[in-house]
Parts: sequence; C-alpha cells; structure tokens
Amino acid sequence: LSTVVRAAVRSVTVKYDVSTARAEKDLMEDEIKKAVIDNFSGWGVSLINFQLVDFYDTSDSKIISNISKRREIETRWVWG
Repeated sequence: LSTVVRAAVRSVTVKYDVSTARAEKDLMEDEIKKAVIDNFSGWGVSLINFQLVDFYDTSDSKIISNISKRREIETRWVWG
C-alpha cells in the first residue's frame, strides 16, 4: 500500500512547480486522495486521513531549501 501512496503522490506532484505545490497543498492532497481511494478499496482498506506534511530536497537538489531561505528573508524584511 505504501507503493500505491508513493505512486499517487508522484503522479500528482509532478503536475506542479515547487512554489505552486507548496501553496496548493490542500488541492494536491485532494487529488492524491482520489487517486489512492480506488486502489485501497481493491485491498479492502479505506483511507481515513491523508496529509502532505513537508517537502524535501533530493540528494542532488537544493530547490526546496533555496525557496525556504528566500521566504525567511522575505518574512524578515516584511516583519523587520
């Protein structure tokens, strides 16, 4: 079942660029739930809750870290 969830997460998240994905987590969660529910029902399992908690860089990428740093800087500038 974890493979089913990972595949659904991948198939949904590749549709979005990183900034949009971070901003639209709720939308992506709904899409992932829809993708997973049918597969789970075939196993006799029901999905109770699903949440995207965080985004991480891969070993060869720093995209997420760089966006987070940029937001920290913007927040400091705005809030002083």
